[in-house]
Amino acid sequence: MSSVKCASFYEFESSYKTVSNCEIKASIFVPKKISKETLPILVHFHGGGLVMGDKNYFPWLVQLAEKHEAVIVSPNYRLIPEATVSDVLQDLESFWAWLHNYLPSQVSMNFGNVRLDIQKIVVAGESAGISVAISQYGTMLFNHDFMIKRSPKEEAEIVPELLVDEHLRSMKAGAVRTSSVGDEALRLSAAFVQHGRYDGFLGGNPCIFLEEAEKHAINVPPIWIIQGTEDSMALVESSQALVDRLRQHTPTTKVCFSLESGGHGFDLEATLGTEDLANLRAWRPISLLSCLGKGLERLVARRLAWAYIHHRVLHPQQAGALPKRYVMDLVTALVHDIGEAFARKKVATLVTMDIQGGFDTILRNTMILRLWEQGWPEHLA
Repeated sequence: MSSVKCASFYEFESSYKTVSNCEIKASIFVPKKISKETLPILVHFHGGGLVMGDKNYFPWLVQLAEKHEAVIVSPNYRLIPEATVSDVLQDLESFWAWLHNYLPSQVSMNFGNVRLDIQKIVVAGESAGISVAISQYGTMLFNHDFMIKRSPKEEAEIVPELLVDEHLRSMKAGAVRTSSVGDEALRLSAAFVQHGRYDGFLGGNPCIFLEEAEKHAINVPPIWIIQGTEDSMALVESSQALVDRLRQHTPTTKVCFSLESGGHGFDLEATLGTEDLANLRAWRPISLLSCLGKGLERLVARRLAWAYIHHRVLHPQQAGALPKRYVMDLVTALVHDIGEAFARKKVATLVTMDIQGGFDTILRNTMILRLWEQGWPEHLA
C-alpha cells in the first residue's frame, strides 16, 4: 500500500487528538485550482479491518475531489488490538469536533482564499472503513457476528491464529498504533478476521452496536452502500439487513443499496469514468462504503489454486501445498508482477509458477521471465 499522489492538491497534516503523547493526525488536501468561494469537504476513512491501514491511500477519491473542487480530509485513528472499537469511536467523535470547530480556521490560515462549506460533507470508506464511516450514525458495528465468528473451516487456515497471539505478547503497555501497512500488517488483519478475534477488543461503549444506536438516531444522513455480488467476506444478505433496518427505524433517511458484479474490493482499480454520473457504472468507486472486512485475498487464492490444478500448471505433488502458504504473499507477488508487465507496456496473461519458487516472485519481472522461458512471444508476455 502506497500513499496516493495528489499533484493537483496542496497537502498538510494536523493533529486532531493526542493519546498517551501520541498525536493522531489527519491529512488535508486542498485543490490548487479553485473557481468558487467555498469548497465542499470529502472525508475519507481507510479500511484494514480496524487493525491496519493508513490515511494517505484513496486513489479514486482524488478524481472525484478534483471534479468538484473538494477538500479531502483523511484521518488516522487508533488501531486494534492496542485499542478497542470503543476507543476508535471516541477518536471519531474527537475528529468530527475538530473538523467542525478547528479545521476551517486552519485551512484559512494556510490558504487565505479558501473557505470550507461545513454544510456540504461527503463521507466515504472502503472495506472496514464502512464501519468507521457509518459511525456518523452513532454505531460502529452493524454485524456483530462478523467480528466474533471464525471464517468457514475450509478458509480459516490461510493465516495462522498464532499471529494474533504473538502480536498480543509483544505489545507494550499503553502502546498506541495509528498507522500500519505492509505484509505483516495485512497478515495480522487477516488473522483477526479469519479467526474471529475481535470479541475481546470491543470495549464498553454500548453504542458500538446498531441496536443501541438506533434508540438515539436523529437526522440520519443519506447513505449509499455499494457491494460486490460475490463478496466472500461480507454477505450481501447482511448489508441488505442493515438497509432494511435503516429504512424501518429512520424512514425519512435516503438509503441506496447497489450491487455490482465482483468480490470484495471489486472496485480497487476503478476510475471516475466519462459516463453520465447518474449512471451507477460511471462511478466505479474505490470507496463510498463498498463493503466490510477483509476477504479479497481468500477469493483470489481459491481461484488461483483451482486454476493451477485444473489447467495442470502445477505438478500434482505440488498442488496440495498451495492453500497452506500465506495467500497474501502470492497475491502481493501477483499484483507486483502484473504491475511490472503493465509498466513495460506488456500484457499480463496466464501466470505459471512452481510451488517452491512461487512465493519469491516479489522479485522483479519474475512473471515475465517465466513466460519467456516457456516460449511465450515478448508481445504477449
